[in-house]
Amino acid sequence: PRGKKKIPAYLVLSSSGGDMGSGFVFYDYIRFVSRIELTVIGLGEIKSMGVIAFLAGTCRLVAPSTFFYFHESKFTDYKKSDLPRRELHADLALIELEDKRFEAIISEATGGRCSPEDVRKWSLDCRVFTAEEAVAVGLAHKIIQ
Repeated sequence: PRGKKKIPAYLVLSSSGGDMGSGFVFYDYIRFVSRIELTVIGLGEIKSMGVIAFLAGTCRLVAPSTFFYFHESKFTDYKKSDLPRRELHADLALIELEDKRFEAIISEATGGRCSPEDVRKWSLDCRVFTAEEAVAVGLAHKIIQ
């Protein structure tokens, strides 16, 4: 809710990633629904959708040994069954929409220092960022000592 006083909160985060939909729900809740002013402290690994959870913070800090990992989107067929062609096309379209959202959030959170195209390349290249590199590209604001 806009216009109301923000409540300070702290989150210590180490994440191996997870479901894209759940990551977007967390991000949207913190950024657009809650009255939380979130400081995130990244420790260890921040992988995949963990990056989106990290970026929900308005203040983003990392330990010196923290690293960020990007990879190409994956699809898991939890039904473990044959998919009709139209369902396969729908699933591929959803992956593309989620990828664009992932890329847009990162571009916006870094103040445009990273373009959506940069983020897509990182994902395809399975890019790893050290804490220093994460600060340099705008993923994190500061390394804590």
